[in-house]
Amino acid sequence: MKNTLFYPIAISLLIFACSGEGGGSIFNGSELPANPEKLTIEWSDGGGMLPEGENIFISEDSSYWSMWRLDYEQKIYFTTSSEELNQLYQVFLENDFDQIKLIEEQEVYDRGGTSIRLITDGKYFDKNNSGMTFVHDNSCDNYAAVSDAICSFAKEKTESSKIPVKVKLSNSLLKSNYLIYINVNDHTIYNSDRDSALTEKDTVVYAAPNGFDVMLYRKDSTDSYGNEAFLKSFQFVKTFSATDNVVEFGITTEGDLTGK
Repeated sequence: MKNTLFYPIAISLLIFACSGEGGGSIFNGSELPANPEKLTIEWSDGGGMLPEGENIFISEDSSYWSMWRLDYEQKIYFTTSSEELNQLYQVFLENDFDQIKLIEEQEVYDRGGTSIRLITDGKYFDKNNSGMTFVHDNSCDNYAAVSDAICSFAKEKTESSKIPVKVKLSNSLLKSNYLIYINVNDHTIYNSDRDSALTEKDTVVYAAPNGFDVMLYRKDSTDSYGNEAFLKSFQFVKTFSATDNVVEFGITTEGDLTGK
């Protein structure tokens, strides 16, 4: 009800909207080289109307995963070996990436989605599944397989970069008689319905800016849908390190939420 989902990340809000009408350019044979000397893979996910996005860049020279939101950005670098890059490229070959068909739809507004760019020896292959561009029904599985492989690879590579973090709640906040929900980077990590006995919660995040959302709801009121009535929220961004890995949230006597 009050959870929000992150991808990936998320890892993940991957959007697949496909259409069964029309087609694209149909090649007589694959244009992808069997053994390119230089490979670059780029993947991006745009939030449409939402002020957020996610990007993955993979090459032998430099690789990173990045996520940005309105107030902060995370960018985590990792290494990719030639063997790993070639294994990932095999997914492109197996799914005939260059032959994935795209179509254009009219009157599509504020649609987010993903795009993939493959560069082989300086030659570009672009596939876009966002805005007014859709992946054709016949190519949805191929596009999904490539996209999933890229995201899974980046997630596996960056997961080891996360550090343990302790999220504390002050006595004043715990005794405020509100329902309390705390998200970090769009993942719910504290729910007072479930975690009421806890004064702190352990989680893992990147050693980078991380966005927290603290939300309070009234226990004795409901909205028009019958849910607990929303009272207020508080946004807080903190950059963590191995030696600075604690954040504490509280509430003042005036009812203002605080973070430090």
